[in-house]
Amino acid sequence: MDKELIREVANAVFMQELLTNWHIYALMACMSLIFKFLDALIGPYVTRRAEALATKVDFENAMLQIRATTKATEAIRVQITKTDWLDKEWRTIRRVKLEELLTSANRMRDYITNLRIDNKVDIASDSSDTLTTLCALYFPELRPEVSDLFETHKEFSTFHLDCQRLWLEAISAGNQTAADTVLTTCKTGSKNYYGLFLHRYYALEQAASSLMQRIAHQENNREQDTPIIA
Repeated sequence: MDKELIREVANAVFMQELLTNWHIYALMACMSLIFKFLDALIGPYVTRRAEALATKVDFENAMLQIRATTKATEAIRVQITKTDWLDKEWRTIRRVKLEELLTSANRMRDYITNLRIDNKVDIASDSSDTLTTLCALYFPELRPEVSDLFETHKEFSTFHLDCQRLWLEAISAGNQTAADTVLTTCKTGSKNYYGLFLHRYYALEQAASSLMQRIAHQENNREQDTPIIA
């Protein structure tokens, strides 16, 4: 018996045993049922776990977005509050400084009102520099009126000092006629300068009053337009 024949006989015997052994088929059927049961049992669980994990990730992402939005909203609220506070403080400062500006203008008026050719006026009482400083720092919109008033005040003061110098020279020389002429010229010129000064003083006063009304109007509008951010 050759080897090929022996192999065929062995295969035939094995297949015959396999076909007649029903336990193997039963075992295979049971294993198939078990696999299907496990698939039916574990499959939905795995699906639910996957869905739960996805929901958790979505929730965490949503929370991150909410936190970012809340942080941005808070930053905007703080900025608006800060801007509103600064704007309110600036308006308050401008109201106070506007009063100081008019007070300086009033002192300038008192200064030139008290000018006398036979009386030396205290230069320290002149507040014209304060007027121009307040204008430069806080009220550029009043620059035309302030400049006009300042120039008139300066010209008036210079004219008065020149008259006073000439009058004292005439008095020192004993020339009463020259002294009287200087006095007459001084009175006429002072009257003209004083009239011009008052005209420009009232122009500044009116402009300052209008500016104060605008500041108050802006403050009312600001309070009405300010958004409320919770």
